[in-house]
Amino acid sequence: MRKVALVATVVGFSIIVAGWLAFRPDPNALYKILDTKCIAHADRPGEFPPCVEVSQAAGFAILRDRKGARHFLLMPTEKISGIESERVLSADAPNFFNLAWENRSLIYSGALISDDRILLALNSKSGRTQEQLHIHISCVKKEVRQGLLSANGAITEMWKPLPGGLLGHDYWARRVTMEQFREIGPFRLLAFGLPQAADGMGMFSLAMTENNGEVILLATERDLLDFNLASAEELQDQDCAS
Repeated sequence: MRKVALVATVVGFSIIVAGWLAFRPDPNALYKILDTKCIAHADRPGEFPPCVEVSQAAGFAILRDRKGARHFLLMPTEKISGIESERVLSADAPNFFNLAWENRSLIYSGALISDDRILLALNSKSGRTQEQLHIHISCVKKEVRQGLLSANGAITEMWKPLPGGLLGHDYWARRVTMEQFREIGPFRLLAFGLPQAADGMGMFSLAMTENNGEVILLATERDLLDFNLASAEELQDQDCAS
C-alpha cells in the first residue's frame, strides 16, 4: 500500500511539473532582454535600461527584477544556460557569484543591509524558467537566517547535510573563507567537493550568504519525492522586509 501511494505521489507530481513546463514563459525571454536591450546599449555609459549595470569587459550585466522591491539578477553577457553548463567550471570563466556579491549594495536602496542578511541564489535546471544563467541577489528570509544560526556549529569546511534542512527541504552546507570563495568559486567548490554534484550539476541549486566574515555555501538537489525542484531562490525575502 505504501509503495502504491509513493508511486501515485511521484506520478501526480510529475504531471504537475509537466503541466508547469508546458505553460512556462518563453525560456529565452531573459536572454532576449539582455541581448537586445542591455548589451545593445552598452556603448552608452550609464544608459542600458532595463539593466542597471553592464560590463562587457568583466562579462556580466545586472537587471532589476520585478518580483521584489530589492531583487536583482546578475547574468553573464555570453550565452550560458545555467549551472549545468561546462562553461561555469572553465578556468577562464568569470566568478559570477563573486561579481554578484561585489554588487550586493544595489539592494540597499538608501538603507545599509548587513552582509549576513544578504543571500545569493542560483536555481537548478528544473527549478528555473529561463535558459540564461542568472544569480538572484536579495535578502535572506528571517526563518532561514535563524535556521542557519542554530545550525552554525554543524557547518564545517566539508559539505554535510544541514541539520533540519531549510523550509522543509534537504540542504547541504559548508563553510569557506572569502579567499576560497573568490579564488576557487562556488561552482568548483560544489562540483569538486560534493560527489553527487560531480555527475549532475544541473540537478543542484546553489546559494551563499555570509557569517562572521566567512562564506556559507548551501546546495539542494532536485527530489521529486520531497516536492523539491531545487530552487534556492526560495530562501530569499526579495523585499528585504524581514
